[in-house]
Amino acid sequence: MRTGNEGRGTKDECGSREVEMESMPKAQNSALGEFAASIAHEITEPLSAIAMNGETSLRWLDRTEPNLGKVRELLQRIVDDARRAADIVARIQAEATGPDVTGPDVTGPEVTGPEAIRPAARDGAVASRRHRAIDDGSPL
Repeated sequence: MRTGNEGRGTKDECGSREVEMESMPKAQNSALGEFAASIAHEITEPLSAIAMNGETSLRWLDRTEPNLGKVRELLQRIVDDARRAADIVARIQAEATGPDVTGPDVTGPEVTGPEAIRPAARDGAVASRRHRAIDDGSPL
């Protein structure tokens, strides 16, 4: 059911985030700030190198006799730095989202009881209590 407020929650969301930030313990807030500064530093370094190498490439091209070998070398550095920045972003995203865990397939037919665990048990991923008791010789 639509309330008509979809897409208008930005202001409310910002307000609730501010409340969350205010209620965070100072140590946690400080750690979050340090993490953000670390991310900014990690990203700024390759981006600065890209800008510097781009400007230097333009100067080499503007000469009366451009040094294309030098320009090619600088362009390769730009590509390498851009890849490094992309790798940093990918690592940060992976850390933020955690491991890629897939849940059970909920689109198939509903299976209950012993039938539900039979495929996993067949693969050795599940052992029933009854089988363990028989294996170690002890009662249930």
